[in-house]
Amino acid sequence: MWQSILASVWALALGLASGAAPAFAIDPSPPDCLAGGYGATFLEAPHAAEFECHTRYQRPFTSAGAPRIARIIDDVHAENPTPPATLAALRRGVDAAIATFSSLRGVALPHVAILAFDGISPRADARGEIQAVTNGSFGTAECTITYYNRAGMLNDLEISVTVAHEIFHCMQYATLSAAQMNTYDAGGDWWIEGAAEALADLALPGSGEITDRSDTFGAAVRAHTPLNAMTHQSAPFFQWLIAKKGVQGMLSFQAAMASAGSAAAQHAAMRAAMPDAADWLDFVKAYSENALTGADGAPLRDPAPNMPSLDFTATRDVALTPAPFVLNYGDVTYHCGAWRNSLAPAGMAALKAAGVWGDWPESIESFEDDAASSALRFAALNTGAEGARHHLIATLETPCGACAEVETIDACLVGAWVMTGGGPVEWMRANGMGRLMDIEASEMAMQMTARGTFTTQPVTVQGQSTDSDVVVTGDGASTGSTGKFSAQDGVLNICPSAGSVTARATADGRTYANFFETAQEMTLGYTCAGATLTTTIEIGSGLPPMQSVFTRQ
Repeated sequence: MWQSILASVWALALGLASGAAPAFAIDPSPPDCLAGGYGATFLEAPHAAEFECHTRYQRPFTSAGAPRIARIIDDVHAENPTPPATLAALRRGVDAAIATFSSLRGVALPHVAILAFDGISPRADARGEIQAVTNGSFGTAECTITYYNRAGMLNDLEISVTVAHEIFHCMQYATLSAAQMNTYDAGGDWWIEGAAEALADLALPGSGEITDRSDTFGAAVRAHTPLNAMTHQSAPFFQWLIAKKGVQGMLSFQAAMASAGSAAAQHAAMRAAMPDAADWLDFVKAYSENALTGADGAPLRDPAPNMPSLDFTATRDVALTPAPFVLNYGDVTYHCGAWRNSLAPAGMAALKAAGVWGDWPESIESFEDDAASSALRFAALNTGAEGARHHLIATLETPCGACAEVETIDACLVGAWVMTGGGPVEWMRANGMGRLMDIEASEMAMQMTARGTFTTQPVTVQGQSTDSDVVVTGDGASTGSTGKFSAQDGVLNICPSAGSVTARATADGRTYANFFETAQEMTLGYTCAGATLTTTIEIGSGLPPMQSVFTRQ
């Protein structure tokens, strides 16, 4: 609860503030880059002791009402001076990032220095060479970025995007808490990197060839990687978030992120930052339909990968997502029959039928001539706690096919019926079965469809008898049943597929209970005319048949 309250307060502060200042004073002028030891403030820049800076570009800006400087520098002693094209690309990235920063509310930025270093990083990551690294240490007057001139860049646009991305990391360090940013490399990479990449895309429209991470995002989705276990490839989520809630909404989400890197902490923060599960499902729907775009409105390059379809031929319990915040989607096929669906937890998935998304229905009728039951698609994402089951149980209540080897039905039988005469209670009273003194039953009703399926409503029965001065009381309950029926030449066939009965009797302080599964197939005689249906069951053993009279509702 407290986390949700803090997230809301922080989001409100972002929306109202005209600028946020770091919790430390910053001199209006940046540090003297010729001062001894200045080069050591840049991470992974060898020969720092010999460093002598040469300022190549300066861009003034304002943060929290105070003047700041973003500058590009290199080393006078570098063997290879920064190429003019590289310098131009660096300048473009700086200008774009600062212009975007200046349009945002509730963010802060200290002075920024980009060192165009004549070399490559001493390390690499999963993508290959490191192109730049940011020293966003808290409490410093200047955020320093080491850019590697000899990194294997694709083109000048990649240089601009890289610098803008790193400047947005500087903004994150200056705006968010140390605890939040310390989750980097410890569980918080997904939002730190993904948000910075989305902001770089926003700052440099048309940069999709660099900022488009749809290829690696798709690979992570295919591998069932939770969103919070990604890094840069989470950018499509933040691009979607900007499109849905605006850049300030995305910043509010970022500000609500966890101060601990564990999956549980990340999940709790994600739920607090966007508490409506429908919003998360909207993201999955948009992604599955290839509706995500970059900041310039261009569709993301790689379409969503094909995911395994759901194919229901018999009752099945299927896990829709293996873990929280794992995206899943795909086609759904319900084979011929009437189905009942149970989704747990509720709201974790949606179904698209006839081109419209909606809640997963509790029941589906799928027949060969029913176009509405074809072309189904699902989207699923669970925002619950780790360890909870995220699954769908699809129960085949009424399969297709003949009932008692008969496929025809009588149109007169189709409709809703209520028993208004005869039936088992009257038959038992009339024939003294069990010497019952008293018996009562609730209304008996059924629905019969033109597809040859039926449903009966639940029924309760109560009775009492006296046998050798022993009072016996009993009650029973039927859950109602579903199944198929067929009719031909005055014969009605009933083929139940689901339903059960519980019966209980008490005598001399002892209670006896029985449970009966789905009933067996039945054959009845019947007559049907207009609003009246009469059925006849042969009892045998010299007893008269049992008649039941139903009235159409």
